[in-house]
Amino acid sequence: MEKRMQKRIQKRKNLLLLLLCVAVAGIVCAGCSNQTKKAKQEDKTKQTEKIVLAEETTTSGVLTGDGILYQIDSDKKEATVTGYFDLELKKATIPDKISYQKEEYNVTKIGESAFESDSYLCEVVLGAQVRKIEKNAFYACAMLSKVKLSKSVTNIGEETFAECSMLQEIQLPEKLKVLGNGAFRACEALKSINLPKSLQSIGNGIFTDCVALAECRMENGLAVLGESMFTNCTSLSKISIPDTVTLIPAEAFWGCSEISYLEIPQKVNSIGDRAFYGTSVQKLKLPQGIVGMKLDVLEGMNELQKIYVASDEEATYTDIFGEYGIEISVYE
Repeated sequence: MEKRMQKRIQKRKNLLLLLLCVAVAGIVCAGCSNQTKKAKQEDKTKQTEKIVLAEETTTSGVLTGDGILYQIDSDKKEATVTGYFDLELKKATIPDKISYQKEEYNVTKIGESAFESDSYLCEVVLGAQVRKIEKNAFYACAMLSKVKLSKSVTNIGEETFAECSMLQEIQLPEKLKVLGNGAFRACEALKSINLPKSLQSIGNGIFTDCVALAECRMENGLAVLGESMFTNCTSLSKISIPDTVTLIPAEAFWGCSEISYLEIPQKVNSIGDRAFYGTSVQKLKLPQGIVGMKLDVLEGMNELQKIYVASDEEATYTDIFGEYGIEISVYE
């Protein structure tokens, strides 16, 4: 009887132990199952992301390579840089060509806002085929300090390099024809620059607030300047206006307090209002035949003491400026 009772007790113990093992196993399996499901879900998410990227690349023609995004034009066999996917890209080297599905495409353009506000980008090297840089392409790239343009670039768009506060120097290509509005606005570290004679269009305020710009060399042959071109370039002291320039636009040298000497080319026939406002020029030689000369033209030239004019225009200038304590003299 006792032996039977002991067997029953032992049987119950074994049963309880078995149930406990089953329960533990169930919990463990459930945990494994949940982890497996979670892992599968994560893999599925990753797979979806890859598919989205692949679909974007396939359907919209955006290509990836070295952290750069491209848009292709199958008809022209050309490619445009449209952006980047490497969020820590420090150097952007744009190739001459890219290859896609056994076809080659010349990289001819940097698209609008392609690298705008990239806080890591330090250096840019453009391929030999790039002809155009669209507006805001490198706008507010705070760390950008080195830019190598290709010789083929003919068009730099509006505010392309504006607010690139670390950019100290850039060599503009000899074939450049267009500089858009504010192209280098607020490039606070830019110290010097050369404007090629090939320029046919210069937008407004291209160097506004470039406070470190000390020298701008303009090649003879350059025919145009831009309105508010050097506004608030407070370090600008060396400036030579080419003989080929015919117009000095309004506020061109506004606030250039370090400029103490200016020679106006003989071909200049028009000077815009407040063109030299806030400069330190004391003596100014004006060419003959300037159209629409009035008091507003020399407004804000508080240091101006003497103006040299052609003999047949002495009376005109005396009438305009004589009563303001400015001496009018005649040159040969």
